[in-house]
Amino acid sequence: MVTVDVRGVQVMFPFPPYECQLAYMEKVIEAIDMKFDAALESPTGTGKTLSLLCSTLGWLQKQKMMFQMSFEDATRIASGSAPTLSSFLPRIYYCSRTHSQLSQVVRELNRTMYKDIRTTVLGSRDQLCIHEKVTKERDSRIKTAMCRSMVSRRTCHYYNNWDSKFLMDLTLFFSRICPFFRCRQMQETSELILLPYNYIIDPQLRKIHKIDLNGSIVIFDEAHNLESICEEVVSVEISSVNISLAITELKEAIQCLQQETEELRNELVLLELWCFPVTAFWKPSKALVFPSTKRMLYRNCFLILLTTFSARVGRSIISTLFLYSAILYVVSLVADVKPASAERGKNLELLRSFISVVYLSLSKEAALAITREKSPFRAIILSLQTVMKFWCFSSSIAMRALKMNGVRSVIVTSGTLSPLANFTRNIGLIHTCTNVNLRPDLLGMCVEGFTVVIQLITFRNDKQYAVGIAESILSLASSVPQGILVFFASYSLMNNLISKFKQLPCKMGLAKTFWDCMVEEKVVVIEPKQKNLLGKVRSEFTQGVRSGRGAMFFAVCRGKVSEGIDFSDADSRAVCVVGIPYPPMMDVRICLKRLYINEMAAEDKTAQSADEWYVTEGYRAVNQAVGRVIRHVNDFGVVALLDERNISFKKVKLGVDENGWTNCLNGVWCSRNENVASRRERQRAKECRRVQQHLRNTGTKEVIVESCQK
Repeated sequence: MVTVDVRGVQVMFPFPPYECQLAYMEKVIEAIDMKFDAALESPTGTGKTLSLLCSTLGWLQKQKMMFQMSFEDATRIASGSAPTLSSFLPRIYYCSRTHSQLSQVVRELNRTMYKDIRTTVLGSRDQLCIHEKVTKERDSRIKTAMCRSMVSRRTCHYYNNWDSKFLMDLTLFFSRICPFFRCRQMQETSELILLPYNYIIDPQLRKIHKIDLNGSIVIFDEAHNLESICEEVVSVEISSVNISLAITELKEAIQCLQQETEELRNELVLLELWCFPVTAFWKPSKALVFPSTKRMLYRNCFLILLTTFSARVGRSIISTLFLYSAILYVVSLVADVKPASAERGKNLELLRSFISVVYLSLSKEAALAITREKSPFRAIILSLQTVMKFWCFSSSIAMRALKMNGVRSVIVTSGTLSPLANFTRNIGLIHTCTNVNLRPDLLGMCVEGFTVVIQLITFRNDKQYAVGIAESILSLASSVPQGILVFFASYSLMNNLISKFKQLPCKMGLAKTFWDCMVEEKVVVIEPKQKNLLGKVRSEFTQGVRSGRGAMFFAVCRGKVSEGIDFSDADSRAVCVVGIPYPPMMDVRICLKRLYINEMAAEDKTAQSADEWYVTEGYRAVNQAVGRVIRHVNDFGVVALLDERNISFKKVKLGVDENGWTNCLNGVWCSRNENVASRRERQRAKECRRVQQHLRNTGTKEVIVESCQK
């Protein structure tokens, strides 16, 4: 272990820290000392997690020493028991997106001198529940309902064993108690608490898990998804079918109750008065076509809902609010009565979530959309259902609510936060110190490729495009040993290209297809959509790498493989990214989001435009996938970006920070086959003119893209 002095804090590090790690820890301690927030960007392989843990826990150790001295003085003056030291010290909440990422944090913590600090992990029943009946269920809502019912009825023997005879045998005791509730109990005295994002962002989950944020330090690791998660917390949607099923669930629950039946019947009448006129109002004769206009960007969504309801039902807004409280009260009573093995209650929970989110959200940053969609319920005769979608487009709402709980400092970090100025503004971090650690050992270029491999993704259904992609992947497979990760922009693109790989001949006159050649070269596995199958696929990939033959993992950007799994050393000697995973342009939510961003940009000239946000979203996902190639200081690998826009947009710096560590491409040299259709060249020229027109409109210095000149 090495001890280094960072801003007066003695930080114990497992090895002599690198210069980038010292700079990183200095920013962390500065933010905590000054009670500022911090947005820190550093590429993979630079030890972000280790630097975060050592710097924050080193600062906490210093605070302990200061408080211990004051306690010693106090005991000389006053007698009696003093409060525990932990009640005076800030807690550290370390948040990450997935439990697998939290497992990596635990491994890093065990490498340090701070591994004996009181630590607990808050997780869901999916990860921590050990009851045989509950673990058989796949739906998280059903697991929650079953657990609550068993606990309230004292039928879960793991939960009941707190005060049982097993206390005499600790070994037997710890194998028979409930890990879920044990971790929640340990939270009261823990100094470091590891938990997923939503546990601390969602106010309902904070209340359920009794998370006290007063004076605490909140760390968001892998925070590139933090904006979208904050928006989802204060967004909700509900359909007319959900409301009808919620009424049915209430009727079934009333039949189970022996007490307070009359009171619940009265509440049901109130609920039906609210639901029936609204569902009737939602049934148009024709399917609604969503218009992407500013009329849908309501400035006061909740007031509109209440006004509409009052006009239809004949109730005032005040009585409507009382009705909402009554509904929530009924839902809480029903939760302990319903059969635990059934799926009942899901719609009641959804109704409660909708009311809570809409009522608590600030409507200025939200939009309301009413659409007609196919019903997922087979028992419903109607093919279409009306869905009311309440979306929030400002992540700062959830972050402001978080900060209002007395948080000392919020530290967000990732390898792909750029542009930092826009990120901190969107997330609502005002007094912020930022930092970007660059990698001096990165070299980037776009080399001469095959046929049309770097053509625009517009032609992804084109045969020549599929041939170019296949030749590039096959070339990587034949020249790069061990493991290769191939990321596609979407599942549809991946499936489309794989089907073409299985049809197109590898060489003229040969019966072998490109897929046959790939399988001969390496073991090829494909990321499944079902998360329960991912472990098996990952095992096949690892076995292929360890066998010496090598393996390729076909996956999608923004999936679990690109963000939730650690591929180091032999598992990832190359990363290939096909396309750019931009958000779906014609999606209702994306359309409204762009309208909201443009309205904000019109009020604040320094804010990013909708185009800049759109491009940034795509490149963050690409950069996150690229980060799988290097996981530590001695790791190495190759990155192949199979889309020409990776050059053009980085050159014009549209939505990407000038100092971003992934913006390292030095030049472009592109081949052109004489048989490329002229329509493709016209499309390329049109795209070039569009980019240059955007530069002129935004006042940015015009940069001529080399590939557009050819």
